[in-house]
Amino acid sequence: MATVLKGKYFSEGVNRGQTEIFNFEDVANRAREYLQTVREQADAILATARQESNDIRQSAMKTAIADGQQSLASSAQSMADNIANQRIAAATQNIQTLGDQLEQATHQWLRQWQHETIPLAIAIAERLVRRQIDADPSILLQWLQDSVRLVQGTHQISLRIHPSDIEILGQSLESTLEQLRTQVAITLVPDESVQPRGLILQTSESTIDQQMQTQLDRLKEELQ
Repeated sequence: MATVLKGKYFSEGVNRGQTEIFNFEDVANRAREYLQTVREQADAILATARQESNDIRQSAMKTAIADGQQSLASSAQSMADNIANQRIAAATQNIQTLGDQLEQATHQWLRQWQHETIPLAIAIAERLVRRQIDADPSILLQWLQDSVRLVQGTHQISLRIHPSDIEILGQSLESTLEQLRTQVAITLVPDESVQPRGLILQTSESTIDQQMQTQLDRLKEELQ
């Protein structure tokens, strides 16, 4: 074992020189141990730094992923909202268009119904009324009384009626005229131009047409 003699200092109160022996191999071992400790500490510090760096990286990645997912979710929601709004707008437009078409078709159907059904109804009504008057001619007398009420206050009335109806009504017509003449002067005028089962009242100011066709035409105008 190599040794080195080295003089140290003289201690207080000591008259002789003292020497100390240093073992270089022991010092080298201690130095290696110290270096190893330093290396281990450095490795530990580096490992800790790497772990912290990795943790920071992972945290950043998670944050970025979360932000990205949130952004993606927000974008997806926005896209879904836009698609939904577009579909709602399109559906609303389709409904409006269908509504307009239905309304137009309804008006067209009503016009066609009026054009086809009203004349048919008028024709049926004419048949029924004529059949009823044929069965009960006294209906003409009721028309006469109603028409006279419309021109109350008139001094002179001319009653135009078809000769065949005068003959059919006979005494009933005369009796009715006698009653009405107590209120107003009425002149009976046989007129073949007047439609059978009808009558016309004329005054100096107005004309009341109670012919069958005239009444049906007025009814047709009111229905159209």
